[in-house]
Parts: sequence; structure tokens; C-alpha cells
Amino acid sequence: MTPNSPPKKQDSKQPGGAWAFWWNAIDRWILICSIMLIVLGSWLILAASPSIAAQHGWTTFVLLKRHLVFVAIGITLLLLGSFLRKEHLKTTVYTVGTVAWAGLWGVILFGTHIKGAKRWLNIFGMSLQPSEFIKPAFCMGCAYFLSEYSQPYTNLRFFKVFLLFMIVACPLLLQPDLGTIFLLLMSSLTQSFIAGLGWGWVVGTLGLGLCSLIPIIICFPHAALRMRMFLGYESSDPFGKQYQILQSLKSFASGGLWGKGPGSGVVLDHLPDGHADFIFAVAGEEFGLVACLGILVLYAVIIFRGLNAALRGLHLEPVLLVSGLSIYFMYQVYLNIACVLHLAPTKGITLPFLSYGGSSLLSACWTVSIILCLTRRYHKLL
Repeated sequence: MTPNSPPKKQDSKQPGGAWAFWWNAIDRWILICSIMLIVLGSWLILAASPSIAAQHGWTTFVLLKRHLVFVAIGITLLLLGSFLRKEHLKTTVYTVGTVAWAGLWGVILFGTHIKGAKRWLNIFGMSLQPSEFIKPAFCMGCAYFLSEYSQPYTNLRFFKVFLLFMIVACPLLLQPDLGTIFLLLMSSLTQSFIAGLGWGWVVGTLGLGLCSLIPIIICFPHAALRMRMFLGYESSDPFGKQYQILQSLKSFASGGLWGKGPGSGVVLDHLPDGHADFIFAVAGEEFGLVACLGILVLYAVIIFRGLNAALRGLHLEPVLLVSGLSIYFMYQVYLNIACVLHLAPTKGITLPFLSYGGSSLLSACWTVSIILCLTRRYHKLL
């Protein structure tokens, strides 16, 4: 039996045969690490829920109840996506991506301002963030263009990626969602480099991105404020604009090496967004440095296994897609943790699987399901 050939047909008809087939076909390490992060995220939201509820006057565990609903949907999406036939994957991702891109414009027209930006769209009483769902479609579009070699001028594929980036970045810039724009830029640039883009273009693009900080700071006051906070110009007002980041750093100092124990944290009572963007700070106080390093290991396993599978790929398009999704995942984890540790300006970027938020959790599950589908050993399951 060849590595890409499915097992005997009669085996899949036996009780549990389809699940055994699926279990042997997927990358189990990626799946297990993802489930562990989801469980840990639920535990952290359980710890943060009473404090956040007290700040807003909600019932004690309302956040946890909402989160568990999305956990059930996300795990279902994670499993079903890994079962998906590979020939149907592109149609599914592009359909969701197109709807998400239309949703970005809907946010501009009908969204509400929260902390200087419009990012959420209320649909039937639910708040959705379309930018979370456009990421896999963007990576797939980049992989498709970069894998084209039939055209007379192969460098034209890089120009197509640039146009795709501009099409997606325009509604994001109007919201504005600068963090997502940065992540999309870094992901597409990495995919282009893997596809053969020269070092000169890479360095030039990064330089242009740094130069764009000047008009961004001029045009977006909240971005200028966050930059000043990061550079320390607001340090004389510890209970003002820098209050959140100072509480975050205090959480890590309070947790120490082993943490204060589940449910024993006290700094999170005064940490805004401790359930969302700053959930890693809650982990630092509750479980300590050792557990935080363990969380990084779980993320590293997912990223490394994805990139390692991309290295073994035979066809350029899935190789670029898996590497693009893995790299995007890596950048998002790094940027969130860097913001929480005051190593980068705050961006409003969630931590995959851990942060509270249905859109963030579903997007992370969907992203990993695509990686599981493309790295599956057998072409078809169902």
C-alpha cells in the first residue's frame, strides 16, 4: 500500500472504522495541542469571568457560559474541517472569505465605535468580527497566485498578491484594524519570500511599512496614543492611559514562577480586557512562568508541525497555504504576547484559542482545521 492510498474499503465500514481512518490520517499532535489550548482557555475565562462580570454588572459566569457555546461550535468546526475533501476545501474557504470581505464593508457602514475602531457587526444579537474569518481566505488567495507559473512573466504573481492585499486592506484601514493589516502584510510577505521573492524586495517592503507609521500616527489619533504609551511618554500618568499595561506586568510579577493557583489571582480584578487581549497576563498570575512557557510550547508544536508538513509537500499551492497559515498563526501569537509584555504597542490582537471571543475562537479552529485537512496523509476520508 502506498503512503497516499486509502485503506481497504471494507475497513471504513466497520464500527469506528471511519474515525480510526481519520485518526491515523491527521496530524494528531496539532489536534491534541489545539484541544489542550481550548481547554486551558476555558479555564482562564472561568477565572476571569467573575471579575469582568463585576466590572460590568453581569451575572457571575455569563462570559464562561457564552464561551462554552463557542467552544462546542469551534471543536465541531475543527473536526468537520479536518474531514473535508481537499478538492472541496478551496470552494469553502473562498465562499467564507468573500462573505467576510463583504462583512468588512458592512462593519464600516453599520458597526459601532469601540475604543476608536469599528470591528464588530451585530447580526441577530451576536457580535461578529469579519476580519477574523478573512485571514484563511487571504492566505489561500496568496498561495494560489504565487503558485502560478504558466504566465509569461512569473513576477506578475507577486503583483497579484499585492493587489489582493490592497483589496483586503482597504476596508480594514477604514475601520481601522491596523493589527490585522500588519499580520496580513507579514504573512503575504513570508509566503512571497518562500515562493522566490528576492531579499531586496522583502527589505524594501519592510522599510516602506516602517515609513507608513508616520501617516498612520498622523491620521489615527488612537494609534499615536498607543505609540506614545509604548515609548514611555505617558509614564507620568500610571493610573491613566498606561493603567492596563501596568496591571498586566503586575500580573506576571504577582504570579512568579509557579503562579498563585487557580482562582487565586487578584490583579485580574483590576485588569481591563483580562478575558480577551490580555488573557496571557491572567495565565501568568494564576499559573506562573512555568505554565506560560508550557503554553508557548503548545503553540510552537502547532506551528512547527505545520511548517514541517509544508516542507514535505509535493505541490506548491498547498505548501504555500499551510506555511502561510502557520506563519500567520505564529505572528498573531507573538504580537499578542509582545503587547501583553509591553514589548510592542497594544494592537487589540487576540491570543488564538485562549482569548474570549467567538469570532477569534472559531477563526482559530477553522485555520487549524484547514492545516489538518491539507496535511492529512490520505486524500479523501468521506
